[in-house]
Amino acid sequence: AVGGSPACLSSIKEAFAWMGDQISSGSNFDLLNMGSKFNVCDKDDLLDPENHKVFLEAFWGLFPLQSNDPSCEGDYCNYEKICEFFTTETSETPQDKLAYLAHVVFGGQCVDIKYSDMIADLKDTSSQDRSWIWQTCTEFGFYQTCDPGTECPFTTSPWLSTAQSYLDICSQAFGIHSQAVTQAILESNEFYSGWKYNGTNVFFLNGDVDPWHANSVLEANNKYQLALMVEGASHHAWTHPPRPGRDQKSVEQAREAIELVVGSWIGAFADDGTHHHHKA
Repeated sequence: AVGGSPACLSSIKEAFAWMGDQISSGSNFDLLNMGSKFNVCDKDDLLDPENHKVFLEAFWGLFPLQSNDPSCEGDYCNYEKICEFFTTETSETPQDKLAYLAHVVFGGQCVDIKYSDMIADLKDTSSQDRSWIWQTCTEFGFYQTCDPGTECPFTTSPWLSTAQSYLDICSQAFGIHSQAVTQAILESNEFYSGWKYNGTNVFFLNGDVDPWHANSVLEANNKYQLALMVEGASHHAWTHPPRPGRDQKSVEQAREAIELVVGSWIGAFADDGTHHHHKA
């Protein structure tokens, strides 16, 4: 539905596996070469294993993981365009293509892979990333691991994107230790009831191309809830300003459904002065 293919996935996996191989068994010379290929700001940073996680994860963001827009107009701005590039027969290796994609998407800017810079940034109260990471440490967890033996298309060997690697960030940036994060997650799920959330007048919409749908309520838990899976849609695509003639049909239908459902709730409130059955 979004223009991906097994051949595209295989090519991207190969590129990330190659990067893993260089880290696991390459010489210092190989690592510095890889730093040049991927335009790392300070190539020597690749000689320090502490920076390898940041290096590998920097390139996950080349893919529209939660923001795929089938009608976007830029270069390599959606899966279809990226996959067309990765599956076109050329003499370039998948890692060469990944490096070129990074050059285009990052606008030629070098990639800072220093782990200590990332931690320092999170400690800076003016950092844009700080509040969300803090919230993951104190409420949700929500860590994107890339584990061996799973369908993760990125680097699984060496295994650097572990749950513990994210917990270490909580500890180093905020002094919140693993046990406290685990406890906070349990308490959040207890408070909101997780997948068994039982609030009323709630409409859960998810796009099946949005990876976060795995964390959502996909089936109503009571008769005052509704759930809808929007085919081919990305993360809350229906909340973006409408673009007549360009939006996916499924997204247009989702907007219509929201209007109907919210309209019916408001109508029920207006009709029922007591509001007994409709606590929001």
